[in-house]
Amino acid sequence: MAIIKTSKTVLEGNRARSTKARSLDSTASRAYLQSTQTMASLLGQRIRITRLRRRWSETEAAERARIARATLQKIERGEPSVAIGLVLELCSVVGLGLFGSGSPAETADQLDRARLELLALPRRIRARPSQPVDDDF
Repeated sequence: MAIIKTSKTVLEGNRARSTKARSLDSTASRAYLQSTQTMASLLGQRIRITRLRRRWSETEAAERARIARATLQKIERGEPSVAIGLVLELCSVVGLGLFGSGSPAETADQLDRARLELLALPRRIRARPSQPVDDDF
């Protein structure tokens, strides 16, 4: 177990104990691309604008979306670590259409078109060879 950050660490052979130690496993924070951070920030701002236009407080919007107020704040700050389902739920509750108007009929129509487009694409895609093929005989 590799330790990233510790407050009090006692090393015992190959083991490490700490009261506030984080491992490299799932608890370590993930680095995101700048473009991902920008998109998450933009989406968070759009959600906040839509919420404020409805004159909803953070608490009211969070209750309607059935999420914690702290989660709403993370979404509005554009933190990309929030689960996508929670972000989409909040978009739906505040009325922010991500795919056109956001009406259920239009969203269903776009989903049908996407499914048809996927059916038209090849089922298998071969991996490209890692080395150029030497076909010079």
